[in-house]
Amino acid sequence: MLSWLVNRCRIMAKRIPAGNMRHRVKIQTNDGEGTYDSYGQETATWSTTDEVRAAIEPLRGREAEYARQLYATATTKVTVDYLEVLNSTGATRRRVLFGSRALNIGSVVNVDEEGFVLELLCGEEK
Repeated sequence: MLSWLVNRCRIMAKRIPAGNMRHRVKIQTNDGEGTYDSYGQETATWSTTDEVRAAIEPLRGREAEYARQLYATATTKVTVDYLEVLNSTGATRRRVLFGSRALNIGSVVNVDEEGFVLELLCGEEK
């Protein structure tokens, strides 16, 4: 009984405190089929797959340099609770919609490979 409680406390400690997850964001997926505008340029069609709480922070200094080794245009780190759909990005393009800002997901890091927290390295869409 005591070992179960110890393991449960260890699991709970690895999650991010709810107060840090103060931003409400939408996870969107590109359907792969776009429409064309009057100039013949393809416009992407995005659909919302999940709406989650997240911690959003800009990358600065040394952390930004490390992040850019994984994703060249990384400007922002978004931390969310584990989502299976995000951990297996494959060839599907995904982005985080935060208010009017669209953050393209460039790299997904499963923190400590334990399936509790995902760090998304994102670059802002112009």
